[in-house]
Amino acid sequence: MIAEQEILQQAEAARESEWCYLVSLGGNLYALPDNGRTVLLPFISSVPQVTSLPKGLVPPYVLGLINVAQRGEVLIDLPRLLDLRVGPASPSVAESQRIVVLGEGTPPELGEYRLAFAVDYGYELFQAGPGTPAPTHPLGPYVSSLVETPHGEAACLDMEAVCNAVLSDMGAERL
Repeated sequence: MIAEQEILQQAEAARESEWCYLVSLGGNLYALPDNGRTVLLPFISSVPQVTSLPKGLVPPYVLGLINVAQRGEVLIDLPRLLDLRVGPASPSVAESQRIVVLGEGTPPELGEYRLAFAVDYGYELFQAGPGTPAPTHPLGPYVSSLVETPHGEAACLDMEAVCNAVLSDMGAERL
């Protein structure tokens, strides 16, 4: 009976958890969730060659275009977007930056999107349990909760809100 209860509790915990990628942004830990609306695609890598876009046509946090699996992606400097860093990354941070691609796993159709984000450091995928609300977090609507990670507490970003902000800044809409 006790073993059966443990199995049920573990199954319930697994249903309430989600996979996240643990990253550092501006010196703090953040979790990027893989959920139904913002899917982490298997393109976590170091920064490839970036093709700059004309200044003034895109927000300052847009680094340019990169080639990911034979497809052009807009590269967003996530710490700069969230005001965790002013200006470009220092050379030491730039060497360790990683690219995380969010969006749909297949080529986009109407209403779908894909965006690539540069993060300062990437650590690992982990399974996060239910987080605690963070209504007073400095990043406000971009943080959904605080979660425990193998490296300490991290703010779990609401990547749907982040993606919607980027798309809105660029004059696009997400359905």
